[in-house]
Amino acid sequence: MCGNSRRLNMMALVVLAVTVTLPHARAASADPVRWMPADKLESRFLEVANQMEFFAIGDFLYDRKPMGLGQDATDAYLQTVRSAIPSAHAERFDRYRDPPVESVIPLLEHGDPKVRTLALAALFQREDPHLLPAIAALIDDDAETFGSPVLLANPPLHGLPPIEQKTVGQIAQSMLRIYQVHRDPHDRWRTRSGGLEQQFAAYWSERADRKHCIGWWDVRVTRATGGSRSLRDPARQRVHFVFEQINGLPPVERELTMLAVLSPDYDRIIFDQTTELIDAARRLGPERLLALIRGDPVIDDPDLPLFRGRIERFVLEHPVLFHPNQTEALLEHGRRSRLSQPFVVAAHLDRPNARTHLVEGFEVADRSDPFDRHRVRIAAALLELCGLTEEEALLEWFYDQRLRPGAIPTPRALLIERLTERFSADDRRFLEKVVMDTRFDTIDWMTLARLLRALNNKCLEPVVDPDDLRRLRHPVGESRFHHFVESGSTEHQEETRMVKQTLAEWRQRVRESVDCWRADR
Repeated sequence: MCGNSRRLNMMALVVLAVTVTLPHARAASADPVRWMPADKLESRFLEVANQMEFFAIGDFLYDRKPMGLGQDATDAYLQTVRSAIPSAHAERFDRYRDPPVESVIPLLEHGDPKVRTLALAALFQREDPHLLPAIAALIDDDAETFGSPVLLANPPLHGLPPIEQKTVGQIAQSMLRIYQVHRDPHDRWRTRSGGLEQQFAAYWSERADRKHCIGWWDVRVTRATGGSRSLRDPARQRVHFVFEQINGLPPVERELTMLAVLSPDYDRIIFDQTTELIDAARRLGPERLLALIRGDPVIDDPDLPLFRGRIERFVLEHPVLFHPNQTEALLEHGRRSRLSQPFVVAAHLDRPNARTHLVEGFEVADRSDPFDRHRVRIAAALLELCGLTEEEALLEWFYDQRLRPGAIPTPRALLIERLTERFSADDRRFLEKVVMDTRFDTIDWMTLARLLRALNNKCLEPVVDPDDLRRLRHPVGESRFHHFVESGSTEHQEETRMVKQTLAEWRQRVRESVDCWRADR
């Protein structure tokens, strides 16, 4: 059947001891449906297992509607699944009735692998990380269970997409993966778990006695959004609900958790501003923030190292969070890490020496990134803080970029996006220099298209019709066209000639548009 029964029964005792303290257990005594005995729950699960054609595990993990199915198939699937396993977020507004843990645990040993799968799902849906040991007990269960629809770029208009066979163990493994238990990017999550049992033992040994971990909150936020960064109601309400709970954590833990799981996109979406996260960072204080980006221990949360980079990126986008007396420490961190952000912050804190700091950062920043984002960031900061003092050097860097096949977007396009979003007088002067340079005649398609989209939003009338930008096509695509032309290929000659002619016309229109966006207007 599955696993070691003695080990599973011992784990069940631990799980029950934990869950009696949960709000669900305290509130459930007056609700006989919630306290459905295991035999009745087994009957319900068997009924559901016989009705379900598949189990959309990827969508279930993110508590969202299945993707790539027709509306009728989606509605029928959700009605069947949620008759046994309600949405994790329904209780926040409608109070769902979920199967109690005490009734679910015995079903992890059921003879039907589909019932075992539904039992795993019922535990996972509670979003209680203290149930992870019970889920981990089935990671080596190789019995076949529900198949899962394959997510296709172009799903069929009628019927179901292909169904990929799954085992109970694979379902359990995917539930642990969303909690970042398994961190080996080279492991393909095969049917057998390999070293996952040992990895979970190490993971749980650091977290078994904890009430909260940053990663656990991150799972809740991710599931509240359905795994999307584009939030609409009710997902926005769900994230706000999780935020309200995070807000009740002790200081420092609360601020770090907010910065880790809500920055930066959700902050703007939920609160229509970034002040919530900036205020959280201010409460941490500049010394603690500096310790954080250096990698020093700040709190004992074992998940903090996983989210340190995300927090660091956010706080270093806001130099106001640091103190001028930290300039040298930031520069030293930049030299050691080869990141651009510390140099940019140091330049903001020490304006008289901003040029010196930024030029140094331009030289030492990591060059392995195919998008050259570090130099893009420093180039934008040079124009912001030093004007056109480095104009010639920046122009040379801009046009000397060696475009890498498939690197989307190009460093040039990234810089143009930054400058056109800010569009200060110096930004416009530099862009005018870029456009009037003779090398602009060979600017690549992708960069030109980004510039045109930005200028269309800045000028009173479009420089190039947006529909024309969308319609232009070539068999090798926009991002590879430059390399295709350089290769001297004789394929697609007519399409290539047409695209080259169109791009030449567009470059001329950009030059003619300078008067509508130049610096003195």
